[in-house]
Amino acid sequence: MNRRNHLSSHGLHPLAFTPAQLRHRPDDVIRHIAQALTTYAGRAPTHIRAVPIG
Repeated sequence: MNRRNHLSSHGLHPLAFTPAQLRHRPDDVIRHIAQALTTYAGRAPTHIRAVPIG
């Protein structure tokens, strides 16, 4: 929860799906992703940098 809240506070909106949803309801997963892309289209991109740990 802390990690998700931290991401949200920086303008990122992570989506979460269970393995069962991915296996048995992929159309629903795709619909949720497409809706998120539509909702956030046109907003300024968040500057994110990935750094390997370890």
